[in-house]
Amino acid sequence: MPISSALEQQRFIEARQPFFAKVTEQVLKLVPKAVSIHCFGLNVVGPRISPSDWDFMVMLPESAPLSDIENLNRLTSPLAEFRKVGGQYLEVQVLREDDQTPCAALVRNEGVVIWAKGREGETLQ
Repeated sequence: MPISSALEQQRFIEARQPFFAKVTEQVLKLVPKAVSIHCFGLNVVGPRISPSDWDFMVMLPESAPLSDIENLNRLTSPLAEFRKVGGQYLEVQVLREDDQTPCAALVRNEGVVIWAKGREGETLQ
């Protein structure tokens, strides 16, 4: 069951603040044009077990060229090499914030925003 209330989301983020801060720092080095970073997948909607990898979606502005998205999502991109933080395995993908695919809808509906540009000094941590 997804985290639904703002209080649940806040607790989820606060409990993992050091981990999310490291992920955010590394992602922003690789994707400086990011407008938000979402955590989604089993660790958000499932039993939140440590052995599961962590899934992150980086949203780029609507104006980002599709070629940028494709290049960032390639298996040879720096994001593909960014696989581990603090002993936790990661999957990081990129979409435009106006993407209307089922994957984007899943991230928006079931994910948790761990960072967003322009919110309280640009971090949610």
